[in-house]
Amino acid sequence: FTDIEDQKQVEKKKDEFMGIASHELKTPLAAIKAYVQLLEREAAGKAPFSIYVNRTLTQVKKLDDLIAELLDVSKLENGKLIFDKEYFDFDALIQIQIEMFKQSFPDYHIEREGIIGTHVYGNAARLEQVLVNFLNNAIKYSPDSKQIILRTHLTSDHQAFVSVTDSGIGVSKDIQAKLFTKFYRAPQATYSFQGMGIGLYICANIIHQHQGTYGIESEPGKGSTFYFSIPYKKANS
Repeated sequence: FTDIEDQKQVEKKKDEFMGIASHELKTPLAAIKAYVQLLEREAAGKAPFSIYVNRTLTQVKKLDDLIAELLDVSKLENGKLIFDKEYFDFDALIQIQIEMFKQSFPDYHIEREGIIGTHVYGNAARLEQVLVNFLNNAIKYSPDSKQIILRTHLTSDHQAFVSVTDSGIGVSKDIQAKLFTKFYRAPQATYSFQGMGIGLYICANIIHQHQGTYGIESEPGKGSTFYFSIPYKKANS
């Protein structure tokens, strides 16, 4: 029992540290971002300075996203992540994200198949977070294949189903379930790709808060399909 209690205390302290550190990092990062954006205006059309500034902004955004993820983990562990829900147009949200990804990654062909065809009850911002994470992973782990397929439909048991399929490196069966645990990173991803292994953990919790299911279908060298489904109606409605 002592070892278990000690482990719980260590986890608690670690979560507290993540929360405090993330909050402390937000303020100086916001200042850095503001100053770099000012430089962006000054450097517009002035190569190579505009290139350097744009690269700096890209790295600032990565750091900003990482801090946001760390804050989300801290809130999840303390039961403070907000999940206000309402009916929203999920199809429109998905299409907007596809268009944004096409602009950001013009080399990739992102294809959509099917529609949900009805408004969905949930937290639009958090479900968008799941979708963005799945799309980012598809791009990150398929550098040599530019084809991504996003499928959506309404199931016979009234679930809104979303999947993202790539033709990338794939994942072996023995580690698929671990991908949704906190700080886990697949061995082949540890050195090749950036990230802390918390994005899918957050996604899993978001889907859980929507009484949904999630998973992955994959084979090494044959790509991956990450998917989730949630009830599209409010409970008892």
